[in-house]
Amino acid sequence: MKCLMFDKENGMTEIEVPVPEIAPDEALIQILRVGICNTDLEILQGYAQFEGIMGHEFLGRVARLPNDSMSTGGVAVGQRVVGDINISCGRCHVCMQSQGSAMQKYHCPQRSVIGIRNRPGSFAEYLVLPINNLHVVHDSISDEAAVFSEPIAAACKIIEQKLVLKDQIVCVVGDGKLGLLVCEVLSAALELKRLVLVGKYEHKMALTTPNVEKFDHSDMTKTLFIDYFDVVIEATGNARGIMSAISMCRPMGTVVLKTTCAANDVFDSTLVVVKELKLVGSRCGSINMALKLLKDKKINPAKLIQAVYPFSQWKQAIQTAQHKGALKIQMTM
Repeated sequence: MKCLMFDKENGMTEIEVPVPEIAPDEALIQILRVGICNTDLEILQGYAQFEGIMGHEFLGRVARLPNDSMSTGGVAVGQRVVGDINISCGRCHVCMQSQGSAMQKYHCPQRSVIGIRNRPGSFAEYLVLPINNLHVVHDSISDEAAVFSEPIAAACKIIEQKLVLKDQIVCVVGDGKLGLLVCEVLSAALELKRLVLVGKYEHKMALTTPNVEKFDHSDMTKTLFIDYFDVVIEATGNARGIMSAISMCRPMGTVVLKTTCAANDVFDSTLVVVKELKLVGSRCGSINMALKLLKDKKINPAKLIQAVYPFSQWKQAIQTAQHKGALKIQMTM
């Protein structure tokens, strides 16, 4: 099968590898469409020291199940599926003490993460995942929307963690794909007193729902909103964005960190201590919640797609995704 392999010496290259075999608890997934995430671009810059087949945002079709079964574990051959990207080991102390919990699912110390940590990713013709990680996509959800399931789930995690509550004053810092999806999810799930998006690109911020107030990061925003918000959600991917979020959060408020940074930027914790802030990390979330939002037409992520490329044009797809201000880039297999 064709795949995109990354290593530090050669960068990203297209190579041929054998179609992977499946274990008794796994399924072989034929990849239909993938999305290019900022995390993928960070990996190209050294994030997570990952080497292997990249990619983790995907929509696929079940191609094979154990023992050539036609259906098992709630999925059937031929169904469209998306998947949880974290695979726990099932053997360590965390897994044994926290079976079936979010602790096991997301924080097993021996976990693998497709395309990010010790597991081949979805920039390939086929992908192997445990059957328990798969979620069937409803027929009413389009292919292009279904690929957003994983980043929508990441936005939903804020709701799962109860970090934002009804009638609060909330700010999202960063108008990248994740920041825009966070605004979509918060608008669909909660009645907020005020929801503000701070970003750099007018054309991107215009894609959010009308109830979201938009401010350019250079419009004296930091002065206007200093010590103002109950919750500030950082989705910029850089330390400057984190410091802006901290400055805008009111004393004893909450700053939610949604992005990772490859660069070793300097972080000053002074305001966190002085203002007695809660600084909370927020990572992967419920795929089921994401699929329900898509099925119920509560959000429309397809409007965030800038371009779709065939897999054969992967170099152009990556280059386009790397442009400052780019929206979502997808590839079809």
